Amino acid sequence: PISTGLMVLPCGGPVVEMLLWVGEVEDGKAYFDSKAVGWPLLENSMGIKRYHSEVQRFYPPGNKNAVYQSGVLLTEVSEGAIAKITEAVSGQRAPNSASAIIILPLGGKVGTVAADATAYAHRAMKIWVLISGNFPPGDDVQREKVVQWVRDVKAEMLPFSHSAAYGVLSEVQAHDATPPKEKQESKLSESDGGAIGCMLNTVDTVGKRNIYGGNLPRLQQIKSKYDPRNLFSVNDNIVPK
Repeated sequence: PISTGLMVLPCGGPVVEMLLWVGEVEDGKAYFDSKAVGWPLLENSMGIKRYHSEVQRFYPPGNKNAVYQSGVLLTEVSEGAIAKITEAVSGQRAPNSASAIIILPLGGKVGTVAADATAYAHRAMKIWVLISGNFPPGDDVQREKVVQWVRDVKAEMLPFSHSAAYGVLSEVQAHDATPPKEKQESKLSESDGGAIGCMLNTVDTVGKRNIYGGNLPRLQQIKSKYDPRNLFSVNDNIVPK
């Protein structure tokens, strides 16, 4: 059986805890009952979920907000990091109620694989702090406010990541994910390594970014061999070497 979860801290809202048990239903119920912390619950939606329609889908159907996201990887969540995260989502600083900071646990089996065994290099990291800014498409005022909030929070969290290179969307090497034509036509391009787009699996990323760490040169060689024309580029693109 596997148990895991994540925490969503909406700006100005209550903490949302999302827990997952992979195994027998009754065993999962007993496990989570034993871990209950006694906080007052506004809603409890625990139950059997369908993977593709309820677990895999991060955002609800019909949500067409624009999103600007960035984040850092941490080896631990220190008191200082917790204080920064709490301050970022509360008070006058929060850009709007649709934005949030999401804390996702890593570690476990993730840390048992060698850093150069796959494309993912950050095997020693334990926590992913994802800063998610959301705003209505076309609202330039909200967009500017949200983008600045994401950038500021990321900058404040970087000292807790021990190295800027561990920033999830760090600007280390040329790693451009947007074809030239789309770059010219897009009005949502950013250059600091953040990702911006809609929650419909379309992300416009411009600038220097490397989420593959030291594995990037090897992956570029593989890309040059199997996809020299960079056909598969609408993703966290690996530019052929």
